[in-house]
Amino acid sequence: MMFKHALSMVLGFLGIESFAKKNGKSIISESQKKQLTEEYGEQFVAKFEADLTQHEATGEDPLRTRLEQKMTNLDSLVAEQKKTLETLQQENNTLKGKVEKLSVTPEPEPAAEFITENGKRQLKFNINRNLAHNKMAAAYLAGDSRVMAAGETIDVDSVVSEFGDLVNYVKLDMIGQIFQGFETAQHLTWKRGIKSWKATRSLITSVVQQFVPKFTPLGDTTFTAIEIPLRRFKINVLITPADVEDWIYSMYDESKDLDQHPITVYIVNKLIVPQAWDDLDHIAANGEFVELDWSTVSENDPGQDPINSIDGFLTQLKAQKALGETSKMNYIALNEFTAENVIDEVNKFVDAIDKKYKRKDMPVYIDPTLYRMYKRAYKDKYGSGSDKADDPKYGGDVIDFSRNRLVPMYNMTDSKALFTTPKENFIGLRHKNEPGATKLTLRKYDYDIHGLGEFRFGIGFAIAEAVFYYVPDEAGSGSAGTGV
Repeated sequence: MMFKHALSMVLGFLGIESFAKKNGKSIISESQKKQLTEEYGEQFVAKFEADLTQHEATGEDPLRTRLEQKMTNLDSLVAEQKKTLETLQQENNTLKGKVEKLSVTPEPEPAAEFITENGKRQLKFNINRNLAHNKMAAAYLAGDSRVMAAGETIDVDSVVSEFGDLVNYVKLDMIGQIFQGFETAQHLTWKRGIKSWKATRSLITSVVQQFVPKFTPLGDTTFTAIEIPLRRFKINVLITPADVEDWIYSMYDESKDLDQHPITVYIVNKLIVPQAWDDLDHIAANGEFVELDWSTVSENDPGQDPINSIDGFLTQLKAQKALGETSKMNYIALNEFTAENVIDEVNKFVDAIDKKYKRKDMPVYIDPTLYRMYKRAYKDKYGSGSDKADDPKYGGDVIDFSRNRLVPMYNMTDSKALFTTPKENFIGLRHKNEPGATKLTLRKYDYDIHGLGEFRFGIGFAIAEAVFYYVPDEAGSGSAGTGV
């Protein structure tokens, strides 16, 4: 049996069905011996040749032996294929049963779908009206006020159940609302990143030059790109049965129905987004990032102050000032502001902007307290009509005879600071995979509900040389030298 295997292997290696015959006996040619010796060695070839002679002396034919081996292999293959076919037939019968069952089962209605109404594409919710909180809401909207007056217990389990069905339809709209709604957001140029973002080219470049018939790029002006980290934020909100009651009352007051205004949408739009706006706008300017040691935090501990979640733009400017001459940002020294000098100091600030940026319409972001001081001083100096911007060169919020306009930002209140930079240099950072990086869920806890969410956000400046700023000496410092 061993020789038969060796014979099959050798014939397969040589690519032949049988050896040549001489006087009825197999002959291994010299070229074949050479091939076999190179592959298996001289000892193997000598033994194989001797075994072949002995094998044929018993009356065995190598060709027949080869065919018998192939038939044995074929029988094994047929048996395997038969077994595979039986398995597939069983699976096919199972699938047929499932198809028959599904054919008589009505297709579930989607939890939400997009419809066109009055020419506008909008989301329509197909809520489960059998859930307890929806039954109560439907009864109240139908005029049965007894369901609320009777003090029936709000079933928070049904709220959690509905939220799980609808959350994927609302979470991206929620994060869109958050990033578009806080005051600073309108002044940012939004970029996307995974862990951080960094500019790859300067804001000031040259593309025009004397003609030569070759490609000779000028390259960018020397610039210092600042890496802006993408910080991770969480949302924790407590939802009580009283909040569910408020949802029902709000639908009645606003003449909305359940499909327009399910509890899920109310939780997002009324309990999460507005507070997120307030928090983000404050920390976008004033945040001072503190790395949190997760091992020191236990479930239900008091939450950390939002201010510690990120370095805001004012913190970044203070950190750059602390670097002194090593900073690449442009600090403009001003005198302490008073009602008497505020106009002159603001004019001095604008005059100090590098000439490369004077042609750009860059807003000057200013502490609202300084803004009021400036506007009152301007009115006292130039009269009651000077607050109108009929002439684009002066008056109103335009800093006289410049292309700069004062823009108060309320998260800068009492900072006594002001800064300017091109809009494309003032960066807001979001996650590249926002659907995957944004999470939102509800969990029941006793009689209340815990709303849990997660998203990413970053803020900073792309190019250091394109920032012109003033912050007073007494201001503190944040994380030195970085974007967020």
